[in-house]
Amino acid sequence: MDKEDAQDASQRIATAHAINFDNPDLSREVEHRVHRAVHDHLREMFPADAIVATLDEAATPKVVALSKNRLYELTVGTFNEQRAPVPTLVRMRAIDPVRSSVDCEVKYSGHRDNDLQAIRETVWRFQIDDIDLEVETFVDRQRNWIKQDEKFALALAKAIGWDGLGNEGPLMAVA
Repeated sequence: MDKEDAQDASQRIATAHAINFDNPDLSREVEHRVHRAVHDHLREMFPADAIVATLDEAATPKVVALSKNRLYELTVGTFNEQRAPVPTLVRMRAIDPVRSSVDCEVKYSGHRDNDLQAIRETVWRFQIDDIDLEVETFVDRQRNWIKQDEKFALALAKAIGWDGLGNEGPLMAVA
């Protein structure tokens, strides 16, 4: 995982945890502590080639990553308001395509561009072993706007065995 991906993911998770505190000073302190803990764990324990998504709107905010046929899931453990270290937990699962599934709910809108609908809103639902993941993505081909969550969802669907995804020109343009 590169430094920029780790920075973005850890900041999003830190913000998701900080909003649970009404006291502004405490909220900033929690945000700083969670950001530092998540960033360090991501940089040290996630593979360098991992494709990352941040699920910060979930009941339990988490960072998920995919590398080859391995799914990584990072969550923040229970911590108190004191300055004690913030615990983070990473679980790794080998993806077994036979025991995994993916569902894809799509809404297309906008004008057609090169035989493709310009805007696609997608809800991806994955079941891998004992976890259920839901990733909402948005693609605007006219602006060549494809978020990291879409890249992650496409890669995970392919790892499960969904052939032919992302072979359209604009979807492959974002690294």
